[in-house]
Amino acid sequence: MADLRHQISGHAIGSRCVAVLLAVAEAGSIRRAAAALGITPAAISKMVRQAEARLGGPVFARSAAGVEPTPVGRRFLDAGRDALGQLAAAQEAFERECGGPGGRLRIGTGPFAAGAVAARLIPQARLRWPDLQISMTLGSADALLRGLCQGVHDIAICHLEDLSVPQGCTAHRIQTLRSVVLARPQNPLAGRACVAWPDIAPYALAGFEQPYSRFLRWYREQVGVDPRIAFMGPDFDLLAQSVLESDVLLITAAGIGARLCASHGLVELRMAGPRFDHDVFCVLADGARTPAVTAIAALIDETISFDEQ
Repeated sequence: MADLRHQISGHAIGSRCVAVLLAVAEAGSIRRAAAALGITPAAISKMVRQAEARLGGPVFARSAAGVEPTPVGRRFLDAGRDALGQLAAAQEAFERECGGPGGRLRIGTGPFAAGAVAARLIPQARLRWPDLQISMTLGSADALLRGLCQGVHDIAICHLEDLSVPQGCTAHRIQTLRSVVLARPQNPLAGRACVAWPDIAPYALAGFEQPYSRFLRWYREQVGVDPRIAFMGPDFDLLAQSVLESDVLLITAAGIGARLCASHGLVELRMAGPRFDHDVFCVLADGARTPAVTAIAALIDETISFDEQ
C-alpha cells in the first residue's frame, strides 16, 4: 500500500517521461530526439531536468557531441523500457477483452495543434484501436467550437483567447506554445544578433487568422504600436511563401516555425525580451462522451500535452 501511495502522490516517473528519456538516449542528442518526436528541444530539456531532479541524479552525461546515459541512467532506462513494454502489452490485452472503441471520431483542430495531431495522435490511435476511424478538420477556433456544439466534431482542439467555453462543454489546457518571429533571409533584421520588439514596428505581419485581443494587447505593449496585418491565409506553407517574397513578418508557434525554416528557408529572428505564449485547449461536449471520445481525449493528454518552453 505504501508503494501505491508513492505512485499516486506523483513522485514516480511517468510512462510518457520514460518514453522521452528513451528517445533521447536512442538519438544521442536532445535536438535530434526533439525532431523525431515533434517536440521543441526546450520542452525535452525541461522534462529531462525534472526527471533527474526526481531521481536524484543525472540520467545523461552531457558533452559537445550530445548526451549519453550514465551507468546508473542506462540501468534505469533498461528497466523503464521493460516496464513500458509490459504496460503496453497489458493495455492491449485489456482493450482486446473489452472490445475497444470503434466507429468514427471527428477531430476539429486549429493550425498550431494540427501537426501534433497528425504526427503523433492519429498514428498512436491506429495502433491501439484499428477499428476506430479518425478524421481531422482544420479551422478557426470559433468555427471549431460551433461545430462541436452542432455535433460536426466530437473533439475540438483550439485556443480560447477571445472565446468562452460553450455551455455544456468542458475544456482543459493541453499545450502552451512559444512564439517565434520569422522573416526572409534578405530582411534587414535577419542579420542582427539581437532584435528588440520595437524594431519590428515598421513591418507588417502575416497570419493564419485574425489576431485575437490578447495578442493585440501584448503586441502594443512590446512593440509600441498597433500591428499592421498585411494578409491572412488558410495555410502556413502559403504564408511562408508570401513572407519569402516580401518583408512581411510571420509570428507563429516555435514548432511550426522550425518546420517552415527547414522547408522554406525562412529565418527565425533572435528576439530579446518577453515572448507571447499561446495556450491550446482540448474541448469536449459533456453529453457526447462516447467510449471513443473518452479514449482519444486521454490519448491527447498522453501524446501532445507538452509545453514549448
